[in-house]
Amino acid sequence: MAKSFNTKLVGVSHKNSDGIERQLWIGRYAKPGVTIHLKPEPDNAYDPNAVGAWITARTLIFFKADVQIGYLDARLAGEVSRLLSRGGSASARVVEVVGGKRGAETLGVVVEITKEEP
Repeated sequence: MAKSFNTKLVGVSHKNSDGIERQLWIGRYAKPGVTIHLKPEPDNAYDPNAVGAWITARTLIFFKADVQIGYLDARLAGEVSRLLSRGGSASARVVEVVGGKRGAETLGVVVEITKEEP
């Protein structure tokens, strides 16, 4: 049976490895309903259970690329990593983009995670 819940992504104010701010991608492409690709990072130097949150962005008129917009928090990433290693599944979608206003300039992303046990 699937279990769904909302959570906020972390690391949304950092730059990606290409030097582009995640805030740019969030502002342009993280709209309600957009699919989030959850990508485990077992070689992550800070947390072997890290799970990145990626979306597909249109980089030029005809080209698409997956870009990282943040991470699941450490506790949830551990749960999702263990679930995936047991053969379960986890999917995500954008629920809401918050912030971007005076006093809360940084954009945040609320996502709905759906987990299914094997």
